[in-house]
Amino acid sequence: MNQTEKIDILAQEMIRFNRNDPKRIQHLMSVHRFAQLIGRMEQLDKHTQFLVECAALVRDIGI
Repeated sequence: MNQTEKIDILAQEMIRFNRNDPKRIQHLMSVHRFAQLIGRMEQLDKHTQFLVECAALVRDIGI
């Protein structure tokens, strides 16, 4: 399984986790996309990009 597939699975699980809160789902997807774009603009290496995207997806899990 490649890193993109892992990120997709993590995103799906976070959507499932927040299934009763569409605003939180929209927020987590927006934060992820913004983090993804910043990482690409900064030309992060693949591993760091992966970590940034994963962190962006789970950053609000404690709320």
